[in-house]
Amino acid sequence: MDATLPVRLSFQGGTASPLALVLVPGFSGAPWDTSAFGAWRSRILVTARLPDSRSIDACADAVEGWGAGLRGYALVGDTFGSLVTLAVARRQPRELRAIVLSDNCLSDGAACPHPDGRGAGGLERWVDWYLGYMRSPFDPPTTHDEVRLLFRGSCDASTLARRLALAGGAAAGSHRGAIAVPTLVIAPEDAGPMARRPPGELINGGSETTRIVLAGTGPLMRLTHPDAYAAAVATFLDRL
Repeated sequence: MDATLPVRLSFQGGTASPLALVLVPGFSGAPWDTSAFGAWRSRILVTARLPDSRSIDACADAVEGWGAGLRGYALVGDTFGSLVTLAVARRQPRELRAIVLSDNCLSDGAACPHPDGRGAGGLERWVDWYLGYMRSPFDPPTTHDEVRLLFRGSCDASTLARRLALAGGAAAGSHRGAIAVPTLVIAPEDAGPMARRPPGELINGGSETTRIVLAGTGPLMRLTHPDAYAAAVATFLDRL
């Protein structure tokens, strides 16, 4: 099966929500592990591997297609996926009802992870640099080994370097425009070098934006604290 094709999973575990979730991968490009998010078990979940594209807009083309045929959905993006989510939302798809972003890739270009001349060295070197940037005292002991495995199975060094460069360009302000749907920004308690500017620098337009801080988390919060992350998203969506 082609991992770049969207997989739709319907979980029956309570009152079914009409709002599906389209889950946009981060820098690794790996589809989300949907089993980790208990608060979403009554929702339709859509995820896939992010294509190795040379622009955020090209990634957005793929993700916009993942929502085709859904009757109302929210986009949920983490790290690089937050930037792709913003690009899709600015196109204002008809069935898009809300977006959820992680405030771990929404800062200015200086604060966002991007290549800085470290050049070659293979995937392991890039991932070590990325983890050095994203690490937090709140990360469980096994976190970084798990992240390394995620990257090894999902992308190569050139793909990761390209996504980091695209993130730096987007954070510097190359992708702006109106957001017309309610927006949730989830920030970690320990932001490290993140968020030196408010996320409004990237999220501008007429959207209603809610920002929350997820206690006891670092920038890798979606992976390290999936239950708390899922609960925060569910609470926001249930209030729409």
